[in-house]
Amino acid sequence: MAAEESKMGELLSHCHESIEKIKSIGSSEEGPWKDLPEELVHNILTHLVGRDFIALQSVCKSWKSSTMSCAILSPCLLVMSSNRLHYPISNSTIANMNIYDCGNTPSSIIRCSNYNWLLMRIDPKNSLIFFNPFTNVKIELPTIHLISSLSCFSFSAPPTSPDCTVFCICTDICDKIYFCILRRFESEWNILEYDRDADFIASSSTSLFYQGRYYYSLSKQGDLVIYDMDDEDEQPQPRWIKSSTSFLRNRLSTKRCQSFMTESDEGELLAVFMSCDGQWVQVCKLDESRMIWVPVHDLGSNSIFISNPATFVETTKIKGTENKIYVPWFRGTNVNNKKNKVPLFYSLATRKYHSFGASASYSSLYESTRPASNTWIKPISHYHLTCTTNLSYKFTW
Repeated sequence: MAAEESKMGELLSHCHESIEKIKSIGSSEEGPWKDLPEELVHNILTHLVGRDFIALQSVCKSWKSSTMSCAILSPCLLVMSSNRLHYPISNSTIANMNIYDCGNTPSSIIRCSNYNWLLMRIDPKNSLIFFNPFTNVKIELPTIHLISSLSCFSFSAPPTSPDCTVFCICTDICDKIYFCILRRFESEWNILEYDRDADFIASSSTSLFYQGRYYYSLSKQGDLVIYDMDDEDEQPQPRWIKSSTSFLRNRLSTKRCQSFMTESDEGELLAVFMSCDGQWVQVCKLDESRMIWVPVHDLGSNSIFISNPATFVETTKIKGTENKIYVPWFRGTNVNNKKNKVPLFYSLATRKYHSFGASASYSSLYESTRPASNTWIKPISHYHLTCTTNLSYKFTW
């Protein structure tokens, strides 16, 4: 761990020196830096993090364009309450997203984020909508009377696709579990009732559409519920899977934990288990031959971006940003005697929390803050970041 922290410190120091040299040369009469090949600029970017990444944008317009195209490829944290996008790797923020007419009130909740769309519960109407925060396109869904008790939302495709299916769960009624399903072009929800497994204690975690099935993550013991909608039975039965090992079950029973599921680029099902204070973190993958969770200690060139509405696995393109878990929490730091909120990440190498551009590390999320109604989202194009229309288009579901 000490070696990893020292390595990060050396990387930051090297970046500071390099960017100052680049800026100095770029402002002199030597060499037209704006004419450097774009692939060379991108190669430089792979060695920069934090404020150095931002400083590179000030060299010239063409370099700023290159840095923007690089930043767009990585997930950003969308904070609806402040209409801001936060890029943790570059420590940069895009403010004033101009999100119009989407019911963006303190009581509105982002339930799921995927394919560049948000599935939101809107109050006081107490209804569900799809909303694209970059194009201001809105799709209103049919009402459902169980909405106040619904949890674990997911959808299988973009809501404009004919293959889109919305899936959510209600576990708050006696010993029953309700699967609520809405397919594109349908005007009513299909609500299926099942007896809940006696050993299954529900948790407010996430669900995931994975390999044609819905995986309801995870009970408080770390187990799974799998629901196959393509089953030939008229009303397919959920599968209750004891996927938690004794080690994981013991850890989860002694801590207040949360969990996040996602699919890797290799098609593996991954889960991040984390205590509510962030002090204990464990990454696992599902061994499908035995249907149990096995520990993962190194993500290689990948990183995981976690939040309740959405969790993504990404292959990071900037050196020093891999093998990390990016969390939707911020911590205050003093920069030039000014309080500044910076996004945090958890390093699997150091087993601590850090932020790019700062040398401090933390063993937990104590004294950090989490903005209300936030989620990771992956912008698709530069247009999405520059769209400022004040119209909210409505599509028919």
